[in-house]
Amino acid sequence: GLKALQRQRAQKHMRAGNQFRVFKRSDPFDKKRALRTIREHVEKSATEMEDFWPTAFYLGVQKSGSTAVESLLRKHPQVCKGEELKFFNGGLLWTHGGLEVYLDMFASDKKCKKIIGPEGEKGQNGFGLDASPNYICNEQAIKNIYDSVPKSKRSKLKFIVVLRSPLERDLSMFNHFRLEFFMRFLEDNKLSLEDVKDNAERREKLLRRFEQNDEDFASYAGTLQQNIQSYATSEKDCDENPLYRGMYFSQLTTLWKYFDRDQTLVLNFDTLVSDARDTLRRIADFLEIERKPMLVDELPHLNTQDFFGKIELQSLDGQVCKEAVKFF
Repeated sequence: GLKALQRQRAQKHMRAGNQFRVFKRSDPFDKKRALRTIREHVEKSATEMEDFWPTAFYLGVQKSGSTAVESLLRKHPQVCKGEELKFFNGGLLWTHGGLEVYLDMFASDKKCKKIIGPEGEKGQNGFGLDASPNYICNEQAIKNIYDSVPKSKRSKLKFIVVLRSPLERDLSMFNHFRLEFFMRFLEDNKLSLEDVKDNAERREKLLRRFEQNDEDFASYAGTLQQNIQSYATSEKDCDENPLYRGMYFSQLTTLWKYFDRDQTLVLNFDTLVSDARDTLRRIADFLEIERKPMLVDELPHLNTQDFFGKIELQSLDGQVCKEAVKFF
């Protein structure tokens, strides 16, 4: 957790401070010499940590196969980390940990040390990957990346974005949370999905009770219309209104305000699913890594779960779909 990271950071500073004991106790204090020693250490430390800057960012979007692609990239011999670090959104790690803690996530990773660290094997042509799909819909996160990365590395960063039909993506996210809250509801009633999987009548009764207790996840159509109505007055941020996650033009325009377009690979979710091998080949070529470890004929299903209460797109009222399409 954060406390453990802060403790590690404090210990690291303490060890670094001990290196400054370059004077004998009997020597008169030389302020200029002391400051020079500290400055040299800080500059050396900063230079060493720069090697661990990730050069690739998987920006999502959420519910567009990101977990599956992340898992394939994470296993690739030329890629290290590949996790949802969620650092640049401005959470606790950003405000209380700082950039040193972020880079230390890569510096302390065995694989990163091997393929991108200063003491690692040469000729690996590897890089660190930050796979945080919530960065793309948060301009502050994109700006934080731009402001934080060394100028010499800005033009070398690469961004991967997979886009999905906004309505399908929003419905998938709704179902994700609907299942999560339904599981809590079952837990509160000392039940599990296993207990009701073979009893259709009991499942329906429980689902109706759940929808009565939690109106936010009772009706997707109602939630969608409510979000559309409130969109005009809400902040254009995915944490304020979930529909902003589907405003891809605005998000890409923001990304390209800070970074060049040729640093971005934009892909289609439907193509990723229907032709995984070719799409993964394009990702490998864009990142300039070996193709073979990436190529599979079908994406692994890592973030999906069967749920009898799942709302299907085909079940939505036609008028609701028309309103959603017009909105997006």
